[in-house]
Amino acid sequence: MAERYDERFDELTGLVTRVAGRVDEIQLEMRDMRKEFGGMRTDMSEMRSTLDAHSSRFDKLDTSLQIVSGRQNDVIPKVIGIQKDVNRISETQAQQTLKIIELMNRIDTVDRRLNVLDERTAQMDSDIKEIRKTIDALIDPVLDGKTLWGNISHLEERIARLEDKVS
Repeated sequence: MAERYDERFDELTGLVTRVAGRVDEIQLEMRDMRKEFGGMRTDMSEMRSTLDAHSSRFDKLDTSLQIVSGRQNDVIPKVIGIQKDVNRISETQAQQTLKIIELMNRIDTVDRRLNVLDERTAQMDSDIKEIRKTIDALIDPVLDGKTLWGNISHLEERIARLEDKVS
């Protein structure tokens, strides 16, 4: 029995580690994008100062640079929007992952109570097994960024019904 709980704990630890890894990857990608964008901005600044020194000869180029610079300024809100989306997705993933862990703990508690009370039935065993299988099936889609609050709520209701039967 202790091995089973150790396995479940290892599964939960692995899940948390995978989520943390995905969040770190996203943050690193955003940091790289910011660095790249900063480098582009510096290059544009240097080009502009060179053109300003030769403004009488290069009025056409300066006009083009201003147009490009305007386009660059249009990119800033898009990058900020992407960062907000990434943050929202990360937050949703974290919330759903925590809820899944909570559901796993609750179903384990129901299972332990049934063992202590010795009131286990085949139907309850089947329900517990099916709920665990469904919870496991939610992990990968949540890590892929899917929002599954409806499925999680449904599982929560099923576990609540089992908890009521046990208590």
